[in-house]
Amino acid sequence: MDEERRRQVKIIANNIKVLLDANGMTNRDLANGLAIGESSIGKWLNGVNGPTMGTLQKVADYFRVSLDDLVTVHETKSFADPNRRYLLDKIDNSSAADLAKLRKMIDLIEGENDQRR
Repeated sequence: MDEERRRQVKIIANNIKVLLDANGMTNRDLANGLAIGESSIGKWLNGVNGPTMGTLQKVADYFRVSLDDLVTVHETKSFADPNRRYLLDKIDNSSAADLAKLRKMIDLIEGENDQRR
C-alpha cells in the first residue's frame, strides 16, 4: 500500500470509529448491519486495508452520511451526530413550503438565543 492510500485508509478508519462511537455501536453491530464479516471491520479500523468503493458507499448509506464525510479529515465530530443526520434527512425530503416554515422556526430559535445572551 502506497503512502497516499495508507493516509486515506487512516482517515476512513478514524471517521468510521467516530461514527461507531457517536451511535453507541460496536464493530459487530456495523458488520451485522452491512452483512459483512466482523474481521473486515477490524481490518479497516486497524488500517490493514480499507473498504472497497462499493462497501464504502454502503457504510455511508448505513450511517446516512456522504462519501465525502467518510474520506475527509474533520475538525469536529459534528458530521457523525445522529441528530444532524436525522434533520438533514428530513430536510432532504421536505416540500418547499415545509422548508419555509422550518426556516421561520430556526429564525425564532435564534432570536430567543440572542435575547438570552
